[in-house]
Amino acid sequence: MGEVSHVFVESVTKEGKTGLDMVKQLSEECYGIVKEKVDKGAKLIAVENEEILNEFMDWPLCLSVIRRSQKVFTKVFEFHQNARNRRNKEIAKKIDESLKKNDCGLLLMTDENRMQIQPILSSDIQVFLVHPPAYNDVMRGFREFLQKQSQTQHQR
Repeated sequence: MGEVSHVFVESVTKEGKTGLDMVKQLSEECYGIVKEKVDKGAKLIAVENEEILNEFMDWPLCLSVIRRSQKVFTKVFEFHQNARNRRNKEIAKKIDESLKKNDCGLLLMTDENRMQIQPILSSDIQVFLVHPPAYNDVMRGFREFLQKQSQTQHQR
């Protein structure tokens, strides 16, 4: 497939050192993989729009407190779906804009989100799903980070 020239990590909104620090907060295992690729010349690309990501993460918190009204639940769920769709389009756009012909990128994200993004990527991008031995650790790190983010957002 070639050398990785671009690295894309879910939930990362910054590039460079700040982006690497964000990856480290997500998962030490993920950080090791990304750092190795960056040290070999790959560029860490911020795939997330911070405002859209925050909105996407806040709507499930709203959904979790709705107890009585199906109408309210439906409306909030629509807002959540809208934020998810905008987030997915933004991520796909960043990947499409970053990868040039014959570039090889590494995308680190949960399977659920990858399955939503993969169909909207440019048709000339081939996706190979790889589950290395550290996969479970990386995914656990993502889940823990997202859970912490949700709790932090809820406390504000």
